[in-house]
Amino acid sequence: MTHPRSILAVDIGNSATKIARVARDGVQELLRFPTGDWGSQAAACSELPDDPVWICSVVDGVTPAAAQLLGGTVIGTDVPLPAPLDYDTPDTLGADRVIAAWAAWQAHPAGAVVVDAGTAMTVDWIDQTGTFRGGAIAPGPGVLGAALNGTAPGLDAVDPDPDVDWPGRTTRQSLVAGITSAARGLVRDLVGQACDAAGADAGVVVTGGAALLVSTLMDRHHDVDRDLLMRGIGVVAGL
Repeated sequence: MTHPRSILAVDIGNSATKIARVARDGVQELLRFPTGDWGSQAAACSELPDDPVWICSVVDGVTPAAAQLLGGTVIGTDVPLPAPLDYDTPDTLGADRVIAAWAAWQAHPAGAVVVDAGTAMTVDWIDQTGTFRGGAIAPGPGVLGAALNGTAPGLDAVDPDPDVDWPGRTTRQSLVAGITSAARGLVRDLVGQACDAAGADAGVVVTGGAALLVSTLMDRHHDVDRDLLMRGIGVVAGL
């Protein structure tokens, strides 16, 4: 098998699609757009480098259009997921969860807990054998305030802020204080449960668009790797 020097990794997420050039020496993001906008991306995609394309998608309705536009290999469809699964409903399991966990396991062979914080936040465990063992799916930090605003429109949609003063002395400050506390408790509880299952030797890796925010909410030693999924796609591709 000939191993490529670099690939184009395509991460089709619920909210955004990201395309990056991945090589052994790093990850370079080339393109980002709302996942619903694939129909208007032909011109931009035609300017991408002529590297092998590997696609990780959690949006089944978009995957065929992406594959037709870019060509390439869809992980989980054209090739199997990289890790053995101990999971009761593999047909509903997002490929991104498995690929990110597999990438974390390369650096943490005693097992890893992966916190992937985006629109949704997943906290997953891959054990010392490299078997994906499942985890939890929760609202991402940015969704908490938006959800409260959606059911109580008189309250502003706010994001967590670890530097917020307590007690809040305005309604907005009070909202931020509450949403931050909710996000902190959610992160720490889920990561604590995962680490209890994974054992003391397991590593913890935080990734995703809200990785830096979630990192400030953690109370355990962890690494931050915002390119974890892209690097995982590269590992699957043979880099």
